[in-house]
Amino acid sequence: MGNFIYMTPEKVMEILAKNGNFVTLSEAEIILSFLANLASISLQKIVENEGRSIHPGEHG
Repeated sequence: MGNFIYMTPEKVMEILAKNGNFVTLSEAEIILSFLANLASISLQKIVENEGRSIHPGEHG
């Protein structure tokens, strides 16, 4: 831990351009916002499920 990678809109543009996908700075900002929201939701779900055990065949 402790090794953080900070993603900037410019870096998003660079990565996507390397793969033939060209976006504007505004679009790159939207992509980053979406990814941040997705990460936040994912972490919330992990925390909510922490301590719960999952048993095969049980749902809910």
